[in-house]
Amino acid sequence: MKPGGLFLRFIANIIDLCIILLWSLGILLIGGGITALFAIPGFIKKGFFPPYVEVPSTVVALFLGAITILILIALPYIYYCKYEASKKMASPGQAAMGLQICTLDYKQISKLRAFAHVLLDWIVPKAIELSVVGMALLLSFKTPEPPKFLIGLGISTAWMLSIFLTYLPALFTAKKQTLYDVISGVRFIEIAQEENTEEPQEHIEDSASDQLPYS
Repeated sequence: MKPGGLFLRFIANIIDLCIILLWSLGILLIGGGITALFAIPGFIKKGFFPPYVEVPSTVVALFLGAITILILIALPYIYYCKYEASKKMASPGQAAMGLQICTLDYKQISKLRAFAHVLLDWIVPKAIELSVVGMALLLSFKTPEPPKFLIGLGISTAWMLSIFLTYLPALFTAKKQTLYDVISGVRFIEIAQEENTEEPQEHIEDSASDQLPYS
């Protein structure tokens, strides 16, 4: 099977990001609306909670707001774990680009592995960025008069290195795995579209009927 290329994965990620943003907008509107109602003074009337419990409306609003934020943070992980560990082995964006995610032996991945893959997708670049920024800060502390642009240069260099080192293996390996693909033990493959090999039946006339009789 043909390995999934980075360009197809990039387009698939854009499609999935648009879907996640739409879901996030819906959750934000619903959760934010309910939170705003509870934030109104006097919205909670007598009898809403048991008589022995007195809960200020602001506390309920803060609690609902925190729940909404947690759901928004967890949404990308829920999204990818749900679809990548399903029988389709692909998120909607990946399926649209003809991609599937699987183990190294082409089997369906588990939800735990899917979660690890999504988590490593965020951790690996950030770990590289933090290490480079930390080195830049360490050098600036040891320098008597550090250049003003040193920290900015360190941050920009960290960002470029994180992208370069994370996706570099996919450019030079046969399986086109990124660094977090290798760590989580997954790979992407392209699903060949089933071509219709049946040729249309043509009505072939007899050569005798094709030729006009000579007069």
